[in-house]
Amino acid sequence: MLKPTNEQWNLSNPVYDIKCPDNRYGTLFGCCIRKKNNYLAISARHAAPSEPIGPGVVYLYKNSEIKVIESPTPSLGDRFGISMALGKKYIIIGSYRDNKNNGAVFIYDLNGSLIEKIKPDSHYFGYNLDYNDEYLIVGCYEQNKVFIYDKDLNQKIIHGEGRFGRSVKIFNDFFLVGATWQNAVHKYDFTGKLISSYYSEHMGYGSSIFKNSKNLIVGAYDSNRVLINGKIVQGGRMFGGSVYGNEEVVIVGSAQSNSAGIYDYKGNQISYYKSDDEYYGYSVFANDQEIYVGAPMAAKVFVYKNGG
Repeated sequence: MLKPTNEQWNLSNPVYDIKCPDNRYGTLFGCCIRKKNNYLAISARHAAPSEPIGPGVVYLYKNSEIKVIESPTPSLGDRFGISMALGKKYIIIGSYRDNKNNGAVFIYDLNGSLIEKIKPDSHYFGYNLDYNDEYLIVGCYEQNKVFIYDKDLNQKIIHGEGRFGRSVKIFNDFFLVGATWQNAVHKYDFTGKLISSYYSEHMGYGSSIFKNSKNLIVGAYDSNRVLINGKIVQGGRMFGGSVYGNEEVVIVGSAQSNSAGIYDYKGNQISYYKSDDEYYGYSVFANDQEIYVGAPMAAKVFVYKNGG
């Protein structure tokens, strides 16, 4: 594929794409993407050895090596890999339909060895999560709960309402929780104490969250929009279902429109692309060097670099 010729992010010209490395059925490869240091994790939440919809797998890349991580207790439709986080020593994987839809979160080392399975029997546990090497935060929006785990996996539970726990995001010494039926984002410390709440008039506010040192981006995908530091940016269907940023830009996915856009933190559009690949924009990830966009129905992940 051609490289971008301009000296900025350009979604119409990926540097390369990553295809599902094996021929499993029903893969949905690219439904979640995370990268840290030399490790890249891409999940395929429906991957199966033979059936149309399987339990799901995670592919962990390090340079040219690929490890395939599978659930130790696989069952049809577990959605293993619906959510992920990469730490210095561990990869954390959510599987919200494991254990008869109660859900589970699996902790593996970076060699792919299972360390721990967490399953508190709370419906849809593991739909989303975040991890910062000190704390693990797990959302369980069907029961309006968020679980806080420390390094020793001591557990605290905080309760809310209105699909509380639909999204979670750790930043420094606090974390944010989306509650999409409240159109709200709530801020907590790691003791579970509520610090503040942000309410919005935009339907689905809190469906996705990204936070860095100066910026807050919140998706409101029922309204097909995101708020970038409070500025409304409108998009296609399911716009704001996925957001991620680096220090300069934020990438926003719009899976039902097969599209994604890159914006600066004033809300100005830098690049936009509508793809022929189905569900392009379902998942996104960014660091300072690269942007990744998943198209799970096409079983591809597209990789972009600033200026090529």
